[in-house]
Amino acid sequence: MTPVDETFLVIRSFDRNAGFTALLTFALNGIRTAIKEGRIPVIYFDKHMTPSFHDAERGDNVWDYFFAAPGGYRYSSLKLGLRNGRIQ
Repeated sequence: MTPVDETFLVIRSFDRNAGFTALLTFALNGIRTAIKEGRIPVIYFDKHMTPSFHDAERGDNVWDYFFAAPGGYRYSSLKLGLRNGRIQ
């Protein structure tokens, strides 16, 4: 069994003041790193680190408002899969 932290790379923003272009840069660099390491990129820009863009009516992950999941996994499905045992 492969540990989840060796399979997935969760890409996050660590700058509350980052603008939209900076978030895109974080995402693209994270995707490049995931590909280089043979991991699946999962992008999660939460309400705490992206308060300028967060809209509670659209969900918790700002990335999901505008883009598809580049590795096929949304952060919410990754969390659900871990919780119910489908992903270990």
